[in-house]
Amino acid sequence: MEERACFVNHPRRVSDLRQPHLPEAEQVYSIVRTVTLRPIDYENFSEDLLADRAFLTPLAQHGKVRQCIFVTMRGASDGILVVPTSNEHVRCAAYVALSHF
Repeated sequence: MEERACFVNHPRRVSDLRQPHLPEAEQVYSIVRTVTLRPIDYENFSEDLLADRAFLTPLAQHGKVRQCIFVTMRGASDGILVVPTSNEHVRCAAYVALSHF
């Protein structure tokens, strides 16, 4: 089964990602790397998605499936899917709760 999420371009904080959306707005994604942060670091990241983050290294994009970094907090099953820019910024992101994590 394909994993799908609604991505938001250049979000400012996690609340920008938790907006209602139509199912047609969802896109297929693939997690290529997971970054697990301490709770305080995850909170800082999720409340300021515009800041430079060294762990947001560029990913090669192939086809119609978005290649993403899953950023989460220790012990959590939810987190933020990030498609980074080439300079450690969030290009687009989506909030997800993964059932298999």
